[in-house]
Amino acid sequence: MKARAWNLTVAGYSAVLVGLLAELPTIGASGTPAIATIGTAVLIAVGVLLAAVGVLQVRRSIDRNRVRERSGLALQTAGLLTLLITAITLQVSSTIPSLILAASFALGAGGLAITGAVRIRGDVPFLLLATLLIFGGLGLIVASQIGYYFVLSDVATTVVTDLGVAVSACGCVVGAYATGLAAAIESASSSSDTAAAKTSRSG
Repeated sequence: MKARAWNLTVAGYSAVLVGLLAELPTIGASGTPAIATIGTAVLIAVGVLLAAVGVLQVRRSIDRNRVRERSGLALQTAGLLTLLITAITLQVSSTIPSLILAASFALGAGGLAITGAVRIRGDVPFLLLATLLIFGGLGLIVASQIGYYFVLSDVATTVVTDLGVAVSACGCVVGAYATGLAAAIESASSSSDTAAAKTSRSG
């Protein structure tokens, strides 16, 4: 059960990665088909949801007495869902107040997810690094959009946004690896427990 849940999270991070890579060539470009923009946004949204559902399923499979792990996974789920809200807010933002609202969501999402990753860093290697990269990239994207209204030129805004998307994409790679490693470890542990149980019965 836990291994399947981690694999669902791997699929989520992978979908977000593909969506971010597809978005990179369109940033700052004119004449991008609406269907391409919508498709990329949907792919990223579905990926974030898959990752959040996977983490939530992992939490449900853990004993209730493991409070630290369960709370860490709950915070990760909350951070991912708030990340989705942030992304949606950014897509529809066209004024300073709406961008400030998106920045507030981004800060909240990052705080939740990073706190959760810290609590489970011993159980899921590299997840903290993945979280820092993903939300660091998100911070750059939000900063570029706000900076456009004050100090950044069109070119500078595009460059900073590209950098933010690239950093978040790197975080998705690390996240997919981290959760894939957790799935492999859990699968190996389950196989070992099954083999031990069969040996015990046969003995």
